[in-house]
Amino acid sequence: MFARLVSFLGGQRVTDTTSGFIALDRVGIELFAREYPHDYPEVEATLVALRSGLRLAQVQVEMRERESGVSSITFVRSLYYMVKVMLALLVASLRRYPRLEGARR
Repeated sequence: MFARLVSFLGGQRVTDTTSGFIALDRVGIELFAREYPHDYPEVEATLVALRSGLRLAQVQVEMRERESGVSSITFVRSLYYMVKVMLALLVASLRRYPRLEGARR
C-alpha cells in the first residue's frame, strides 16, 4: 500500500518503502541533514527524496527471518503505524520541496 502511494505521489515506481536500507550521495546527505522525517521515517523519506529531485535506484536485498525473540509490533501498533504514515505522506505531498542543485533524476 505504501509503495503504491509513494509511487503515485513521487512520480516514480517504488517497490519497497519500509526496509530502512538507503545509500546517499553528497546531495542526499545534505537534504536529509536539513529535512529528515521523524517517528517512522522510511516511507516519508522516500517521498521527500523523490519530490526533491533525487534519483532513486532500487536494489533487491535478501531479508532473513527472525531467529529469536518476539516482534514488538502488535495488530494495534501496526494499525497505528499505517494511519500515522498515511497522514505523514498526505502532509508531505502538500509541501513544496526545493529541486536540489546537483540532483540527478
